[in-house]
Amino acid sequence: MIMEQSFEGRVALVTGSSRGIGAATARALARAGAAVAVNGRDAAAVDRLVAELAASGATVVGAPGDAADPRVLTTARERLAAVAGPVDLLALVAGGGGTPRPLAEYTPEDWRLAMAHNLDPAFVALREFLPGMVQRAAGAVVAVASTAGQTPTPAAPGYATAKAGLLMLIRHTAAQVASQGVRVNAVSPGTVINTSIAALPESARDRMAAAVPLRRLGRPEDVAAAITFLLSDDASWITGATLEVNGGQLIH
Repeated sequence: MIMEQSFEGRVALVTGSSRGIGAATARALARAGAAVAVNGRDAAAVDRLVAELAASGATVVGAPGDAADPRVLTTARERLAAVAGPVDLLALVAGGGGTPRPLAEYTPEDWRLAMAHNLDPAFVALREFLPGMVQRAAGAVVAVASTAGQTPTPAAPGYATAKAGLLMLIRHTAAQVASQGVRVNAVSPGTVINTSIAALPESARDRMAAAVPLRRLGRPEDVAAAITFLLSDDASWITGATLEVNGGQLIH
C-alpha cells in the first residue's frame, strides 16, 4: 500500500530549482518536511523561492549559481549541513534546451554549452554528494532527462545528445552504488509548460497538446510528483530506472 510520502528529517538539494520543474520539486519536498537547498543561476528567483518556502515554515537555504560549478554545490552542502545535516536526496534538474536548429549550424561552442548546461551539472553533483551517501549507505538521486534523449525530436541536437548521455550516466552510476544502499533513477519528461511555451499563442499550445496522446501538455507539478516518488521510500526497490512522464509521447 502506498502511503502519503513524508520527508521529515531528510535533506535535499534541488539543482535548477529557481523555476519550473525544479521549483515545483523544491516546493513538494519542503511541503513534505524535507530541508531543501534551492539552486539556480537566477539569484533573484532563488531568493524569492527561499523566502516563499521559509514563510511556509520549511527549513531552506539558497545556493545561487551554476550547478556545474563545484564551488556552488560545496556552498549548498555546507549551508545545509549547518542547519539540517548531510544531503541524502538529490534532484538533478538543472538544464536547458537551447534553440532547435540543424547540427550543421552548430558551432563547437554551441556543442560545449549544451553539454555544460545539461550533462556537467549532474556529473559535478554526483561527484560532490555520492561519496557521502555511499559512506552512510543511504541516499536517493533522481535526474531529469528528456524524451529528446530517447527518440529523435525537433529538439536541438546538442541538448538531445546531452540528455541521452545523462540517462547512461544515471544507469551506470546506479549499477555502481546499488549494493551500497544508494538508489539512482531518472525521469524523462515530454513537453512541459515553461516560460517560453506559456508565451505562445493559445492556438499554438493547443496544437502541441493535440500531439500528446493524453491531449494536454505537462505541468511542472506532474514531473515533480514523479521525482518525489522516486526519492521516497515508496520507491525503495527501484534503481537504474527511467520513469517516462510525457503523456504518452513515446507510444508507438
